[in-house]
Amino acid sequence: MMEFPADELDAHYDRYADFFERHGITIADPLGEYGGDLPDAPSTPERLDDPVHLHTEGGFADDVYVEDDEGNLVVGGQDEPEDVDVSVAPGVEDEREGEAYSGD
Repeated sequence: MMEFPADELDAHYDRYADFFERHGITIADPLGEYGGDLPDAPSTPERLDDPVHLHTEGGFADDVYVEDDEGNLVVGGQDEPEDVDVSVAPGVEDEREGEAYSGD
């Protein structure tokens, strides 16, 4: 399943409303007619002591991770450096003139 930030969910649903309505998909029932009679997932409390997750990497929380200048992966949201040049950020344009931000 794809996850959407909460503030984007309604816009996503509205964008594909025709498809969702045609197949009985709602925000409360995201599988709609595709859900069918799916069995309940089996309970596996014994795996809590030795979980196996083939496609995950341990040690990561639901957070933003960024790579610093030395190539280290760190949790984002730290103090912003004082020497950031926003004019080189991808997609940054001066909305007034449609030109790249000059930093002035």
